[in-house]
Amino acid sequence: MKNFLILSAILYSSISFGQHLERRIAHGFRLQPTELDGVSRMQVAALSPTATAGVAGVQMNDILIDINSTEVFGMDDLRSDAISNLREGTEVVYTVIRNEETLELSAPGVPIPMESGDSHETEYFEIPFDGGWLRAIANLPEGDGPFPTIYFIQGYTCSPIESQWPGHPYRRLAKMFTDAGIAFVRVEKPGVGDSYGMDPSCMETDFNYEVESFTEAGQFVRNLSWVDTTNFYIFGHSMGGYLAPIVASEVTTQGIAVYGTRHEPWREYFLQMWRFQLVRQGFSYAEVESRMKDYYELAYLLFFERHSPAEISASHPHLNDELEDGLLWDGGNIVLFRNYDALQSVDDLPVVPSWLEYEGKVLVMYGTADFEVCSDESPREMVRMINLEGKGQAEYVEIQGADHSMFPVHGMEEAVNMEPTELRSIQMSGIENLIPSSVILWMTEK
Repeated sequence: MKNFLILSAILYSSISFGQHLERRIAHGFRLQPTELDGVSRMQVAALSPTATAGVAGVQMNDILIDINSTEVFGMDDLRSDAISNLREGTEVVYTVIRNEETLELSAPGVPIPMESGDSHETEYFEIPFDGGWLRAIANLPEGDGPFPTIYFIQGYTCSPIESQWPGHPYRRLAKMFTDAGIAFVRVEKPGVGDSYGMDPSCMETDFNYEVESFTEAGQFVRNLSWVDTTNFYIFGHSMGGYLAPIVASEVTTQGIAVYGTRHEPWREYFLQMWRFQLVRQGFSYAEVESRMKDYYELAYLLFFERHSPAEISASHPHLNDELEDGLLWDGGNIVLFRNYDALQSVDDLPVVPSWLEYEGKVLVMYGTADFEVCSDESPREMVRMINLEGKGQAEYVEIQGADHSMFPVHGMEEAVNMEPTELRSIQMSGIENLIPSSVILWMTEK
């Protein structure tokens, strides 16, 4: 475990905005795929006039060629370090094609606005980790504290935990928890959002490193002056539910709540996931049965023999369709939007032993439209396992019609085949309130 550094000025006084982290810039555009001279490109489909691209003079329908000389062919290129690490005030140059003319447009980077309005007070601060700094956001209820506190651990991807959309599930959780008098704390993963200075970054590392970062951050947060250390809880969402009991082995908590998670090694989960999801995506049972033979082989090579996707493709070319369709392989090291090391590292995590050793109370929530978790089998088995052989006490709550992102989409198969406009309309109405209300009730039960 990396050395843990405590900054007394942050711990024992009110949180102040960090002195080390600068804000990421807001490009302020929405891009859509297009093609130029037979090459995939991205075209501006929506634009904010006050963000960096708009200030630079980028216009609707411009075709984006590069940003600061880093070419942009798709959304993955925007996640590259060269682009995602641009900070406020940095000169940003957009090369675009407009009416067959190539233009270079530039402006100083405009920072992403900070979240506001979800709680009585929203504080941005920073946490030292591995030679760098993690961005943290605390939503605080009214009053002086100390407050019951939820330390949130997010899911699988390398996406930021902050959002400009007030309806984002994590912001909705922040509002509902703080309205109930509970502080809500989120911490970015290494190299994500404003976080800076760690090597490797999120897209290059695995989940063992994330366990370290969330553990040190949890220790830091628990020592903040406004935290009621007798009412400190972890809420793990999706992959955060896998990490939560491991983090809790070194961060004292009264309980762990999880939503949208399982507990098996991924060499088991992926086989169940492929069989379950392919049928609901339109494949016949006969087609799925035929494809599963290749998926068994792929899972063995990836999770047991620990081959890279490139090695598997070279030695077993008949698995290329499964690599590309089942794992969204990009032809390099990325599968399912992370480095393949990250997927393989899940099997190294002591998830089940950590659940069995955890002595606090546990709340396992499952949404009946959660396509990623697939069914209630694993969540129910987690509860049974903890209550039969663990040191803690678990309870199960089923959330009717909630999907993996906590939105009320009614039925699973209905949600899978839902038109984007209909799904967006549902998302605009907010998350399923039964999720935070179940956590609040569980926290107050003795």
